[in-house]
Amino acid sequence: MARVIVTSSSPKSATIYTKASIYTDLNGTTTGIDGNVTLRVDGLDSSSGDSIGITVLSTKDSTLYYSNNWVLDTSKTPNVWKTVPEAITGPSTLMID
Repeated sequence: MARVIVTSSSPKSATIYTKASIYTDLNGTTTGIDGNVTLRVDGLDSSSGDSIGITVLSTKDSTLYYSNNWVLDTSKTPNVWKTVPEAITGPSTLMID
């Protein structure tokens, strides 16, 4: 289990940037798709509800491999695409110590 330690008052937020590799597994055969991709995880631990955003981008050409909520932010000029964190529902919670 990995933990991110954040020293702040509530709500607590954390952003993790790391590198990852992307693979496909077809009938037990694993094939590499891309390596050294950027994995970003944004988490919010709040009394009004926890949320998480996950983005995976190619470091070669910024191709989007995955986002749990990819939206166009029209409040910026020029407009920018970004992952907006989504609420964590059900029995799971996010705890940022």
